[in-house]
Amino acid sequence: MFERILLSVDSSADSDKAVRTVGDLARRYSSTVLVVHGRDLRAVPPPATSTPMPPRAIDLETEEEARKIVDDAVEALRKDGVEARGEVLTARGHIADHILDAARVFNADLIVLGSRGMSRLHQMVIGSVANKIIQLASCPVLLVR
Repeated sequence: MFERILLSVDSSADSDKAVRTVGDLARRYSSTVLVVHGRDLRAVPPPATSTPMPPRAIDLETEEEARKIVDDAVEALRKDGVEARGEVLTARGHIADHILDAARVFNADLIVLGSRGMSRLHQMVIGSVANKIIQLASCPVLLVR
């Protein structure tokens, strides 16, 4: 049923629950798992000067921090006997777009991610990664709380 599962992880408690859920599903269906983490690079406006300057990107986390999040999830899955590999997605723009692209390339039968529990106001202002994935994914999406 679910031969290929894409698991999107972050550093939240809900993401930890998603790893455990995927471990159970992957063992049950003999699935291969691709673990991804969107490393957020945000564009910030240039300082106010008389000389025009383009926006610059800032790292919200280091490459090492992002890699550790992915490696920890992959290791947990492998300890459960699941075939898993991981990728860090360096995101310029909306992280959901990068996750959806990875799911298409991986030919995922299921996308699983944790819900960070943002308030409705926060979701309306900045948008939710989970919300966008649910709306645009071409395969089923499992949101874990």
